[in-house]
Amino acid sequence: MSACLVFFNGPSLNDYLTLPKRFTEIGCNYIESIRSSVDHVVCYDPEMRSQIPQSQGKTYWCKNGHRSDTWREICYPMIDTPQCSGTLAVRLALQLGFSTIWVLGCDWGHSDQSVFQDRYRSQSAKKYSNSKVRQMDRWMRDKDIRIVSDINLAFKKKPVPVAEFISVYEYC
Repeated sequence: MSACLVFFNGPSLNDYLTLPKRFTEIGCNYIESIRSSVDHVVCYDPEMRSQIPQSQGKTYWCKNGHRSDTWREICYPMIDTPQCSGTLAVRLALQLGFSTIWVLGCDWGHSDQSVFQDRYRSQSAKKYSNSKVRQMDRWMRDKDIRIVSDINLAFKKKPVPVAEFISVYEYC
C-alpha cells in the first residue's frame, strides 16, 4: 500500500488543514470538525466516542477491546499498545499496511496544547510521556514513519522539515 497522512491534535495541525487531499487520511477525535476529507477517525478514550458525530463514508476506530456497532477495533500486540489517540492513529496506519506514514500536528515536547483543548473535560498537563516517545521511536526505527515539523521534537529521528514535506506532497 502507499502513503497516508496521520493528523495528531497539536497546534501545528492548523498549518495543514488546507492541504489538498492526496492520500488516505487518519485523524484523532474531533478531526472531522476541521478537516472533512479525513477517511478514518480514531478515539482512544471509550467515554469520548459518544461525543464524536459520525458521518457516512468514514470509518471510526477505537482501541482493542472497545468496539461497538459503529466503532471498529484496532488490534495490536501488548508491546504495541497505544497510549493516546495519536499513537492509536499511527497503529491503525500500520495495521492498514501503509508503507509511508506522514505524521502532522505532533508537537510533543514543544506544546502541551491540543487544537480541541476546549472540548476535553480533563486537561492533561503533558501530551506525551517517555514511554510514548520510546514507542514512536521504535516504530520509526522499524517502519517508514515521518514526523513533519520545523522544530526538533522529543524523538531520536529528526523530523522532516515542513518545506520538504510540502514539496514532496505537491508532486504526489
